[in-house]
Amino acid sequence: MSAPPVPHSAAGSSALRAARGPIAAFVAMGVCWGAFAATFPDLKAMLDATPFEMGLLVLGAPVGAVAAMLAAARTGTALGRAALPLATLLMALAFLVPGTTAFGGSG
Repeated sequence: MSAPPVPHSAAGSSALRAARGPIAAFVAMGVCWGAFAATFPDLKAMLDATPFEMGLLVLGAPVGAVAAMLAAARTGTALGRAALPLATLLMALAFLVPGTTAFGGSG
């Protein structure tokens, strides 16, 4: 004997709809970090950096993450629903900077 079907709930569908933005932001962040990880050996070679120097460079990510977490509450309150998409866009643009400066862009 099977369980009776669960009626479609408006609250469930609105929660799913509300989750699409954050899910897209996390997917975008995963793509950015994945792309960075794939280019890490080339970046290390271009910079002719030692493992210690690369470690110091990579240390900027967690330091920036802690600073962002400290500022997140105030920023989220000030920007409201626009905070997450704006932060995702800024992070994606930040990932473009090393590539443009390394390959002859301004900088």
